[in-house]
Amino acid sequence: MGRVYFNLAENKNDPEYPFAFLTTYTHQFTSAAKPQHMPLGNAFEAYAGHQNKSALVNLLTPVTNAAEVCSWVKEALDEREIFHPCK
Repeated sequence: MGRVYFNLAENKNDPEYPFAFLTTYTHQFTSAAKPQHMPLGNAFEAYAGHQNKSALVNLLTPVTNAAEVCSWVKEALDEREIFHPCK
């Protein structure tokens, strides 16, 4: 739970942009113990409220750490593109 993933997903509906970049996090597990992923932008709603602030900070810390050493992650974070799918 609470891990962040950088994904390159196939975008079959747009031949001009056949792939999309999506950052997700593990939201919960299915009854078969498989992780369910949600877009990282959804974390702000899922962890809304003062009592969940530390959980949100813990979730986003690896992203900010990656941005310190990887220019494309920094750019995506600075532009807030990391919180929604991008072509």
